[in-house]
Amino acid sequence: MLSVPELHAALLLQLNDTLKLFAAIVSERTGHPENDFEVLTFSGAVLGAVMSVQLYCLEHDDANFFDKIDEALAQLDTGLLLGK
Repeated sequence: MLSVPELHAALLLQLNDTLKLFAAIVSERTGHPENDFEVLTFSGAVLGAVMSVQLYCLEHDDANFFDKIDEALAQLDTGLLLGK
C-alpha cells in the first residue's frame, strides 16, 4: 500500500482526519482551540501510541492489546523515558 503513491497519500490524509477528530474531542474537553499546538501535539502523541501498540501486537501474538495501550499511555504520562 505504501508503494503506491496515491494510496500512501490517501492513508496520510485519513491519518490527518483522525488526528483532527481526536483534537476536536480534546478541545471540547479542555476548552482549548482545536488548532492549539498543545492539543495537536497531545492528540498526535496518543494517536502515535495507539499505532505503535497495533504494530507491536501484530508482531507479538501473546501481547494483550488493552494492557499495551495502558502501558503506552503510562509511558506518555511519564515523559517517554527511554532508558531504564
